[in-house]
Amino acid sequence: YVDVPEMPYQEIPIPPGASRSDTWLAGVNDSGKIVGWYAAPDPNDPESKISYAALWQVLPDKTIGDPINLDDSTDGHLIRIADINNAGVICGNLDGWPTIAWLEGSVLKTSKLDWDPLFFGADATTLNDAPLGNEKLTIVGKMWRDDIDERTRMRAYAWRPFDKENPTTVLGTFGGYH
Repeated sequence: YVDVPEMPYQEIPIPPGASRSDTWLAGVNDSGKIVGWYAAPDPNDPESKISYAALWQVLPDKTIGDPINLDDSTDGHLIRIADINNAGVICGNLDGWPTIAWLEGSVLKTSKLDWDPLFFGADATTLNDAPLGNEKLTIVGKMWRDDIDERTRMRAYAWRPFDKENPTTVLGTFGGYH
């Protein structure tokens, strides 16, 4: 179910073969765009499932439309979606790296955090409401660094994909190991 402003709770439509227990919602914005993913049977192996990143939208009649599969335009790579902002920018992970995504018509475009030799992985958690192209657009999450003691490798970070001067800031810890 989802709670969109000025609408009653509604069930999210799921595609044929998917189940409610295999559908996860990650974020909703003020215009009624909902992001998440669902798992459906693999057409080549009915005993297995494939996960798909998805976008649902509130329709003019105040119902929720069928999911738009966001994986079709990413060469088969799963975007593990984390959130969507009010400008329609999506954040998540693609191939293990923080990624922003946006729709241009029906085509999903993506941009990943530039690889850094000190990072050996990172997750995107959420983002602010700055629009695409704005240097204040900021994604936050956690990353693992290779230059720090093994117990303290995990750090919070802020990534500003359009800030050319200072795109990534390591935020540190709250005094603990992580």
